[in-house]
Amino acid sequence: MLRANTTLCGVSGLVTLSNQVAYFGTDRVAPRDVMTEGKTPEMEVVGTGLKPHLQQTSSGSALTWRFEIRCTSGSELAATIHDIQWEIFRAMEAWQDFLPALLWEGNRFVKVCRPVAAREGLGDSREEIRRARGRRGWVCVWACEVDMDFTTADIALGT
Repeated sequence: MLRANTTLCGVSGLVTLSNQVAYFGTDRVAPRDVMTEGKTPEMEVVGTGLKPHLQQTSSGSALTWRFEIRCTSGSELAATIHDIQWEIFRAMEAWQDFLPALLWEGNRFVKVCRPVAAREGLGDSREEIRRARGRRGWVCVWACEVDMDFTTADIALGT
């Protein structure tokens, strides 16, 4: 979804492919120990928790997956992080083009994906300093949720 926005993640996008931290799949890119010139901005998507709803209804169960989109600009100029946040906002709009295509037991299960909060800072908080790995600059974090519904029979063991 984010990578589909070429202004954000394209070859000459705001965040180049080598600066997109990926923890899954065959194109894994690990975060660097130290941020250096040319290795920013950096972006990663990190799962932050789940909220299970077993037997939410008489025949269905649900799961809310929480994740964060974290970006470190490596620059003290606010324009860079604002451009990135605008493109994240635009990319999130396209969730309906990607996530509903996911199937479990032949059924579509993603109901909605939404940003729930976004924050930014100039690397002054402890969390921002850790994320920037020694390089002062603007940081933004988008907290998001994906709601998923399943029939309880489909997720039962042995089916």
